[in-house]
Amino acid sequence: MVHPRSSAWPHVARGAALALAALALPASAQQLVKLEAPDAQPYDQLGWSVDALGSTVAVGSHLADGLGLYNIGAVYVYERGATVQKLLPIEAAQNDRFGLAVALGDGVLAVSSRHANGQPESGVVDLFRRGDERWKPWQRILPPQPQLLGHFGDALALAGDLLVVGAPNADEPLFNQGAAYVYRHVPSHGYVFEAVLVPDDAHAEQYCGVSVDTDGQRVVVGAHWDSATVLLGGAAYVFEADAAGAWHQTGKLASPDPQYYDDFGRAVSISGGHIAVGVPADDDAGNGSGSVYLFTDADGLWVLEQKLQPLDPQTDHAFGRVLDLEDQTLIVGAVDPVGPMPYAGTIYVFGHETGVWTQRAKLVSPALPGTTDFGSSLALSGSTIVSGGYLDGALGIDAGAAWVLRDPSR
Repeated sequence: MVHPRSSAWPHVARGAALALAALALPASAQQLVKLEAPDAQPYDQLGWSVDALGSTVAVGSHLADGLGLYNIGAVYVYERGATVQKLLPIEAAQNDRFGLAVALGDGVLAVSSRHANGQPESGVVDLFRRGDERWKPWQRILPPQPQLLGHFGDALALAGDLLVVGAPNADEPLFNQGAAYVYRHVPSHGYVFEAVLVPDDAHAEQYCGVSVDTDGQRVVVGAHWDSATVLLGGAAYVFEADAAGAWHQTGKLASPDPQYYDDFGRAVSISGGHIAVGVPADDDAGNGSGSVYLFTDADGLWVLEQKLQPLDPQTDHAFGRVLDLEDQTLIVGAVDPVGPMPYAGTIYVFGHETGVWTQRAKLVSPALPGTTDFGSSLALSGSTIVSGGYLDGALGIDAGAAWVLRDPSR
């Protein structure tokens, strides 16, 4: 658990207290650490991606310049009591956008870039391994058949021995059908390709792999343009490996009240027998107000548990655009279009008690009145919440930042 008041975080700026919803919250909710790049430049967009595991936080800055090249990107790793470490692509090239997505595992960090081997928008994932208290380049991951415009690495997940990579624009084999690729850690061999996951009812322009997550055994894959029920309504798919190691689809999750272009599956997360699916274009509380669906595992069958909306739903809120689920806590990002500064960003915290998910807190941008897009990327680790704000302008236009804070409801 990260405790900002007692933890020595490197290269941080301490900001003002978070503004909270009208809920009974402890004073510790106001503790906050702001993470900034020690070499920040305008338009770097630090905070485009974030992840957290224990006392380690990784923050992507996908438009950072370096090595004399434009937009190669960078990832900054912050740890308590340690100097911030800046990571660059294993093989750097102009417009790599390294840091597009990040995922932390046990001693492993995965970072995606948009370009690879001279193929624009094909995608690649670089793995770093922690050794001697520093992160070192380890392995470069490519899909079995790299594809121009495949977007391999747009989504990443690490848990147990599994690395899952989303490629929503991959032609597998249909145009922009999308796919998720599973790699398994094998001692002395690194991460080895194991399977490509595609839906049983795959179709063109399904964009399967726009989001992915894994609990180390099961894999959840979002396909936000699935049109099996309603045009562009979206879906999410669950995959598991059998005793022989072959992967199979074991469930399809969809909205019970689908609508055109709901964006169901834009974000997914799995933990503790629950799956959360973000539906940011849901119109139940106004155009684009958004929602989140919770599914629970009932003896191997995934059943709808609850549909969530914030206590203050708004038009164009995009609630559910990003989310993270860990055990009995769920955090959800929204854009907050009509707050003190439109589109500054908001985070909602939900908890699961006595079989019901309820809103515990609302966190708004600590950089008001500026526009930060707070909550545009999220990570949850224990009672620690990490939020990106890639439009933060404290160190230059869109230089970006991230915030480490403690779950105010715990």
